[in-house]
Amino acid sequence: MLAFIETGVYLCFAQIETIYQEHFIMAKTKNNNDQELFSFPLDKTNLMIIGLGAVIIAVAYVFMAMPDHPDDFMTLTLAPLLLVIAFAVVIPFGIMYRKKETPSE
Repeated sequence: MLAFIETGVYLCFAQIETIYQEHFIMAKTKNNNDQELFSFPLDKTNLMIIGLGAVIIAVAYVFMAMPDHPDDFMTLTLAPLLLVIAFAVVIPFGIMYRKKETPSE
C-alpha cells in the first residue's frame, strides 16, 4: 500500500514538473528579451519594514495581555493604538515602498 502511495505521489510531482517546464519554455519563447522572467517584487528594505510591523504587533499583543492591571494605559490605549498603526500604516507602507531610482547618465 505504501509503495502505491509513493508511486502516486511521484507521478503527481512528475506531472507538475512537466507542466512547469512546458510553461517555462512557452514563457521563454514569448519573451525573447534578455530580461529576467520573474523577480520578487519585495526588496530587502520592504521585508525589514514588514518585519518591523510584525514586531510592533507582537509588542502590542504583549501589552494587551498584561494581567496585572487590566485598566492600565498600556492595555486600553497604547496596545490598540500600536495595533492600528502597525496594521494600517507600517505593513502597507512596507508592501508599497519602492526605492527612488537614480537617473542614469
